[in-house]
Amino acid sequence: MINQKNSEEAKIDLEREDKQQRLVRLESVVIFSFVAVAVVLIYWGVLQTGYLNGRADNPRNVEEALRIRRGRIVDTQEIVLAQNGGTAERQVREYPLPVAEPVVGYYSLRHGTAGIEESLNSILTGDVEDSWQDHWRSVLNQPQVGQDVRLTIDIGLQANAVQLLEGKRGAALVMGMPEGAIRVMASMPTFDPNLLDESFDELVAEEDAPLVNRAAQGLYQPGNILIPFLTAVALEQQDLTTRDVEDRSIMIEMPALLERRWVSADLIGAWERFGLDQPPVIPLPVQEPVALEVENFAEAVRGEDVFTVTPLQVAVAASALGNEGVMIRPQIVSAVQVEDRWQAFDQTEEALENVIAANTAAMLLTSLSVPEENIVEWEAAVRAGPETINSWYVGLFPATDPRFLVVIVLEDEPNPQISRQIGRRLLQLTLN
Repeated sequence: MINQKNSEEAKIDLEREDKQQRLVRLESVVIFSFVAVAVVLIYWGVLQTGYLNGRADNPRNVEEALRIRRGRIVDTQEIVLAQNGGTAERQVREYPLPVAEPVVGYYSLRHGTAGIEESLNSILTGDVEDSWQDHWRSVLNQPQVGQDVRLTIDIGLQANAVQLLEGKRGAALVMGMPEGAIRVMASMPTFDPNLLDESFDELVAEEDAPLVNRAAQGLYQPGNILIPFLTAVALEQQDLTTRDVEDRSIMIEMPALLERRWVSADLIGAWERFGLDQPPVIPLPVQEPVALEVENFAEAVRGEDVFTVTPLQVAVAASALGNEGVMIRPQIVSAVQVEDRWQAFDQTEEALENVIAANTAAMLLTSLSVPEENIVEWEAAVRAGPETINSWYVGLFPATDPRFLVVIVLEDEPNPQISRQIGRRLLQLTLN
């Protein structure tokens, strides 16, 4: 009996020990699972946060982007050019006046940004450097709110410019002097940014390139539109005399004179002095200039060869003639709204300096003036291909003390008088 009892107790002890061992193993597996889950959570939730947030297929990023309340973009009179609509969970960008598209650009989750929407994206979206502020906004589930931006553009004048360019390819630009505020920056053909997502593929495929802001990104051979700039440098180098520039005949005679008296280094130096080798400093996507390498000097001195410029570059260079030899820094953004008040947009740069002497600039203004119109102007027809001629026009008004500057370029338009008509009309509308 005793042996049987001891045997049963031993069996119970074995079963108890086996159960304990199984419980220990189960406990180890559970603990290991918790540790593994914790390690995975720490790895992906902390160490790999940046990687996950940066993935394009992260749906959380899309959801957050849809909730961002981008700031408005308004013109100089605070007329709305871009604003947000839709619902709190699905914000939609709206463009009440599509004629502002070349400057305003577009914002799309599918196709990115362009124009001011691109260059001032961090301001418009309300991106902050304060990580704690961003963290608490996320904890409180508050949407990101951007700041409003005020441009120097006058939307009424912009609409007039678009109408004048209707049916043409080219660009128009009007800049105030001496502050450099750009009132008009038009490019044709253009498109309606409200319909971007539906028509993007067609817009990309179009040969007329409606997505390009021709005023700031279109590269064109300048032709004789550069003659006044080259003449100014030649005068100061004493390669020309005042007699050579007494009247408007310089537009015809100067290329031949410069060809006889200059070499490639002189030509490149003149380009560099007027900033034609650099993109203008402006908070807007601009085209990088092509490297200056003269292949055919006779063509290069006539603004052809491989040299190209944007209308914006020509406007900045021409501003020196009407500003006593000092090139004006262009402005396209005047202010940003901070806490319900407008704060001047900071575009601090080095002090402006004379690129030519004031008396040289005055001499050229006199030689290029049209007294009966009280305007300084010049135009050029430029060969842009075997069967293509573009036309340019530059005008400053009034002649004695210019307050406004206009630049027009028309593609495949051999008659520069058409550019002149548009330019003069824009100046008249600006003054009115």
